Amino acid sequence: MNPLIEPKEITLHTESGEKRIYILSKLDCIEGREFIFQYPISALPKLGNYALNKELMLMLMKHVAVPTENGPLRLSTEGLVRNHAREPHLLIELEKQMIGYNFRFLLQETIWPFLKNFQNQITASIIKTLTDLSAQFSPKAAPPSKNSEPFTA
Repeated sequence: MNPLIEPKEITLHTESGEKRIYILSKLDCIEGREFIFQYPISALPKLGNYALNKELMLMLMKHVAVPTENGPLRLSTEGLVRNHAREPHLLIELEKQMIGYNFRFLLQETIWPFLKNFQNQITASIIKTLTDLSAQFSPKAAPPSKNSEPFTA
């Protein structure tokens, strides 16, 4: 595995207040491009692809390490991620920290508004498309009734 690029140590806290130390790394340019072009869309509620988003998160975590006596241990497997980021909020915070460290332009507290705005744009586009198709395929006027007798109960 390639060495960590520009490693940066951070400290996060568990819900019980226990300190956890992690080492963040920059992504290489190819993985960074792959991540940034897929992650935001895969994370969108109702439009995204959770399996792809999870795969991208695991790719991101391969660039996170924890300090050990034998040197940094990369979170290179799902098992290592589960062992070292046991609480969901820790994993989400690690993702946020990695995105901020690698893509500052994206996460200056703007990723969620960015994703929400993107979702709104996609939703508006889908609604417009469906409305246009509905108008195109809907009959213009109701056909005349073939029943000349009034309905009586």
